[in-house]
Amino acid sequence: MPILDVLDQRISPPTKREAEEVVSLVKIAFASLNLSPQCRPTMKKVSQLLSSTQRLHLSKPLHMTTFGELLALDGFTT
Repeated sequence: MPILDVLDQRISPPTKREAEEVVSLVKIAFASLNLSPQCRPTMKKVSQLLSSTQRLHLSKPLHMTTFGELLALDGFTT
């Protein structure tokens, strides 16, 4: 499923920077939902990631990126 399918279609499409921020937030959210508590990031790590300027860089436009591809991206280790 493309990521853009779950974003509000009434707002303007995100800029490249905004898209990278969306991808970073989704990646953090999915890591936090891991069934294994040991594999989830700590709240300290989540806080660090959210306040960090580090973003995941997209190799293709957001409208062509799926959740499966997003989850396969390297970055944000727990």
